Order: sequence, then C-alpha cells, then structure tokens
Amino acid sequence: MHRILFVCLGNICRSTMAQFVMTDLVSRAGRADEFVIDSAGTSDEERGNPPHHGTVSKLRSVGVPVLAHRARRVRAGEYGNWDLVVYMDEDNGWSLNRIFSGDPDTSAPSCSRTSPRHSPLRPRARLATARSVTWPTLGGRATSTTPTVTSVPAARPCSRRSARRVGLRPELTRRTITPRTNARPCGVPHATMGGFTMQFSKRLDRFGDEVFASLNARRTELEAAGREVIDLSVGTPDFEPPAHVKNALIEAAKDSNNWKYALHDLPELTQAVIDYYADRFGVTGLTPDMIMSCNGTQEGMGRLSSALVDEGDLVLVPDPCYPLFRASALIAGAELAFYPLNAENNFLPNVAEIPDEVADRAKYMIVSLPANPVGSVGTPEVYAQIIEFAKAHDVLIVHDNAYSDIIYDGVEGHSFFENPGASEVGVEFFSLSKSFDVTGARISFLVGRPDVVAAVRKIRSQSDYGMFLPIQHAAIAALTGPRDSVHEQELKYQERRDALCDGLERIGWERPNAHGSMFVWARLPHGRMDSVAFCSELMEKAGVIVTPGASFGPAGEGFVRMALVLPPDGLRRAVEAIEAANL
Repeated sequence: MHRILFVCLGNICRSTMAQFVMTDLVSRAGRADEFVIDSAGTSDEERGNPPHHGTVSKLRSVGVPVLAHRARRVRAGEYGNWDLVVYMDEDNGWSLNRIFSGDPDTSAPSCSRTSPRHSPLRPRARLATARSVTWPTLGGRATSTTPTVTSVPAARPCSRRSARRVGLRPELTRRTITPRTNARPCGVPHATMGGFTMQFSKRLDRFGDEVFASLNARRTELEAAGREVIDLSVGTPDFEPPAHVKNALIEAAKDSNNWKYALHDLPELTQAVIDYYADRFGVTGLTPDMIMSCNGTQEGMGRLSSALVDEGDLVLVPDPCYPLFRASALIAGAELAFYPLNAENNFLPNVAEIPDEVADRAKYMIVSLPANPVGSVGTPEVYAQIIEFAKAHDVLIVHDNAYSDIIYDGVEGHSFFENPGASEVGVEFFSLSKSFDVTGARISFLVGRPDVVAAVRKIRSQSDYGMFLPIQHAAIAALTGPRDSVHEQELKYQERRDALCDGLERIGWERPNAHGSMFVWARLPHGRMDSVAFCSELMEKAGVIVTPGASFGPAGEGFVRMALVLPPDGLRRAVEAIEAANL
C-alpha cells in the first residue's frame, strides 16, 4: 500500500487538485486498491471549507472527478502515516518541518515510522516538493500519466484569500509548480544571524499574505512606470478632521506633562463617552467601569481575544467580514466558525442558520453593523434575534460600531446598546476614526459588560501604558464638540455612493449593496467568480485598484469591495476606466 499526502496552505486549491488528479490516475490504471491518497493544509484558515470553485471548475473541464473533501490542517502525529508528503512550495515545506519537528525519518524517537520499506514511493526524505518527486509508473505510462499542473503565478500560498486560478493540461504530462521566492508574510521563512537559524512562531502558519500590502505594492510599481492609478482599495477617509479636534491635540501637546505615561484614561474622557452615548444614541446607565479606551479597534479586538479565548475555543465570525475579526481570534488560538452574510438575507446575520452544536461551543460572536465590507445596516428585529440567540447559548456578542455615522437614505445609525437586553450579553467597539476622520490617531473605546472590560483592561495593563494624553484630549474635543461636520460628511458619502453605484449599473453591473459604511460591495460582472483574478486584471487594464471579495472570507468570492475615498467625479472616472477596459 502506498500512502501519499499532498499539502498546501489552505487545502482548498493546489493540494486538493493534486489529490483528485492522483486519485484519478491510479483509478484509471486499475491500481486504486494500492493507494491511500489525501490532502491537508498547513494553516487552519480554511478549515471545513470545500475545494475552491476555480479548482472544481478546472478539474471538471478536463474530466477529473471531484471528490468529497473538507479542508483540514495537517497534524504533527500523522507524520508516520504517510510514505510521502508532497508540498506545493517552499513556505509549505518550512511549515511542515515545524509541524513535524523536521523530517526525522528513522532518527527522531518522537516520530514512529510505519512506512513499508518496499514502497517504491518512499524517497530518502519523506517530505518532498512537488517538482522533486519521482512518481511511480502506472500501467507502464510513467511519463504520460503523472500529474501536471501549470505554474501558479508567483506561486502564492493557496487559500481563498490568495487563491489564483491554476490550469490543468488534459494530457496530464508533468507536475511543474514554481516555488515562491518572496518568502513568508513576516519577511523570510527563517533568518540566519550570528550563525544560527531563527525559527518563528507557529502562529504565522495561520496567515497568508496581507492583501492590502500586496495591492499597495503593485500600485507603487504601476505609478513608478508612469501609470495613472485610481485606488479604491483601502478605507482611509480623505476628509479633514474637524478643526476643534486638531486644535485640542495641538494645545495638549504643548504641555510637557502630557508627554508622560498616561497609565489610565482621563476621567474627563470616560465621562465624555458616557455623555456622548446618552446624547447620540439615547443609551443611559453607562458607568466608568464599563468603558476603556483602545488604540484603535484593531488593538482592542486583539486584547479582547486574548482575554476571552483559550487554545481551541470557538469564535463565530461573519462571512464575509473585515479580516481583523478572523485574525484577532486566530492569533489567540481560537477556531473559527463562519455564519453567512448573503444577498438572499440582505447581507444581514441570520442566527437561525447557526447549528446548536456550533452555538453551544462558541465563546463569542462578532457582529458588525453597518457591515464592512457588505454595507448592510442592522434593524431592531435582527438585533432582537441576536440577543435572544446569545442568551440561549451563553455567547458574548462583540459588536463593531465603526460606521454608525455613515448610513444612507435618511436612515439613522444606532448603538447595539439601544436594544433591550444588549447590555447583558454584549460589548461594543465604538470608534471615532471614520466619523471624525482621525484614523491615524487610533481612537476607539470598548463599551459594555464590566466583567469583560475588566478582563481586557487587565490584559492591556501587562504591556501598555495607556493612550497618549494629547490624543485623549483630542477625543474629548470630538465627543463633546459640535457634530455638524459629521452629518455633512455623511451626505457627501451618499453622493459618492450614488455616483459609483449609478455608474456601475450603467455599464452593466448588478447594482451594488451599499446602505451603510464607506464601502460598496459589488458582484462581479458577467458571471465572473474569481475575485482575485478579476482584481488583478482590473488593476493592469484599467488602473483601478479594488479589494477582492475572497480576502474577506469564503462567501466573499464573486464580489469586490470599493472604498468611497474619492469625490464623485473621481469615482465616475473610475467607472469610465472600468468600462474602457471591457471587463
């Protein structure tokens, strides 16, 4: 019996394609009973997901059967189960060496060797790159029946966030995958300094490339080549912060005492949050122990995950969602369970679809309304269902309230705590970044259950001395000062929304979903599904940069996100460029 395991990053593209092709080959050779063939990934990011639709489509187009398979992560204890572990690129090999503690073969006492010594598949090193494998002869046709996949562009790690369309030759002649040369997201797979090789944390194996960084890198290349680029990928507001907020920071910075460690939130800041919630949202009853500042919601979400999650705990995240929601939970060691946001339900959460066995395991559930990237806006009915769900399953609700001041068509934004029972089951991240255009200042607050706030504060106190005092004074000015600019900005965003959505609809796109937030969530035109390939083509042909929907989760495939970061004329120009590119 020959046992082969194919490995890539996410276990939904390259490794599954290799598994299905190899299974088909041995079956056609009449030797299926001689082989055990499987695939796995080196990360957990796609756990439980089926093969990528691009892989499925390509295999079916050449008559290779697609088997029932769900993505899984390779386990350290299964090293001895395989005669051969075939990995797709150098990053996979690096990860496997860490998972297996090297490629010990017979030398490592911790890894038993169960491979049949007579197996013709067993090389001297059992871990092998796809291009280095000597494949067995099947029915006397070694050359013509070995697996072939065309090179993966840039050989990027395979996951839904970074999947590329790969080709499969009908003749199935030879496997040729080009390894990556640009190493891991952290910079290098390992580093040799002072005569030793640095091994990095296994946490890095949970993440692929950061999509915004790669988009920005390509933008820089295009601009250096003299191309005009219209960047709609990153949600950085282009409006001016209110003058009274800037002046408050400047004046506070003149006081040398404000350059010392803050150590805690100013009482005036905490009270400003309490008063703001009462005036803006009609939420009363907040107390100082229910509020703490965060250096942005990103930092706050990471601290919260560390305070709540033990290794293996389950976290419910929306799909699609802002990547931070997944990343913060994964860094803390959690497992992810996705609940869908789909067009059939107006991209709103439907907790009735979450199985009881999943809900009962969940530690917390992230809800983001208005939602980035899909643009949906919550309703009292939806919030009531979520609160009832949380009480029934003892699940903490973590609500991201970043866009309550960017909602369209006369609808007013709200806080999670306006809903009966919310304070019993939830916390909320309240951000000033988008409302007051202070993204770089990183001003956010965790609001809600005192026990949760206390736990997060304890975690933060171990490595942080508090928000810079001049920034605290700027936050006080924003919370207590006039909000005319906030409302004016909301109307300007609506003008931008209309310009972009009207334009896309005019050139044949389905009208995007865009009821709130500073983003438009658009379905790919003409039945296209590969969002990564589409965005790459759009960038090269039209000079327009948007974010592929796949980077926000499996259900984001087939969509793109566009940020409303240009005036209406700039957005109309982007539409014209898309139209001219004939995409």
